[in-house]
Order: sequence, then C-alpha cells, then structure tokens
Amino acid sequence: MSGHGHHGKLVGATLVSRQSRSRALGVDGRRGAVSVGSPPKLRLQDFTLACWVRRSDPQLATHDPNGGGALFSYGSGGFNFGVINDGRVHLAQVDGNIFQKTSPDFRLTDEEWHH
Repeated sequence: MSGHGHHGKLVGATLVSRQSRSRALGVDGRRGAVSVGSPPKLRLQDFTLACWVRRSDPQLATHDPNGGGALFSYGSGGFNFGVINDGRVHLAQVDGNIFQKTSPDFRLTDEEWHH
C-alpha cells in the first residue's frame, strides 16, 4: 500500500504479517515481487526509497545466477535497488543489461531487520 495511491500487486510473494499497520512480504529468493507498473508519476530522477529488510540467510541474498536480489527495480532506463549475496547494498541505474552500481561501506550480513 502506498500513501500516494501507487499501490502494488503481489506477484509470487506471500504476505506474512498483517498486524495493525505493519506488513511484511516473504519471498523465496527465486521469484516474488510487488509490481507497481509504470505510471508516469513514478518516472522520476529524484526519488526516495525506504524499506525494511531482513535476510533469512547471511550468505545468500538470492538464488538468481547473477548473485543479487532486487528490492525495487524498474527495467531499462530505470533503477535497481537491492542486496548482493556478499551483503553489499546497491542502487544502480539500469541501461539495457548494464548496471552502474554504487555501494555504501556497510554490508547486510546478519539476520536482523535493517531500515
């Protein structure tokens, strides 16, 4: 649910918590997403992303052969925000199949919640 009316649709994911206003999605590292489509109001160059993330395996962020799990992604010309198997968090501009990654100095390598 979005406070701005950009509600997503669950695709291959499970809603695992419905307590009060808190909700969490469970994904298996192979598939699962929230699809928000491509509304014009989301085609921005200035934006803010916020999420809570908890890994279930400190060694593996995804079963994807590329070794990175996307938390928010939009195809060619968009952005990808995710976690790489080694724990690095990245924000990348997607240009076809080319990712231009930036990573902070910290890594998500435990099984705790992070914002």
